[in-house]
Amino acid sequence: MTRRRLTDAVTAVAAQTFPPSRRADGHVVRDCARDAIDAVGLRAMARETLSVAFAGLRVRYGVSVSDVRHAPWRPALRLLTLPLAATLLCV
Repeated sequence: MTRRRLTDAVTAVAAQTFPPSRRADGHVVRDCARDAIDAVGLRAMARETLSVAFAGLRVRYGVSVSDVRHAPWRPALRLLTLPLAATLLCV
């Protein structure tokens, strides 16, 4: 496996941590990581791969928090009891 193919494969796997709605952002971050690895060498691969993975996890966490904050809590509470509403909205 060539160096470029290895870099592409490893960074592509790390970019899978981005949620589907932000996949384009994952591609941009992955491309930046590839450029950094090409500039510095393979010794930067672990650092850049972890950076891409953690960036994806941060974005995924932010999207999840936003979804919970913007959930229709009041209409759900009007229609359902509190435990059932909380269970349905969180799941």
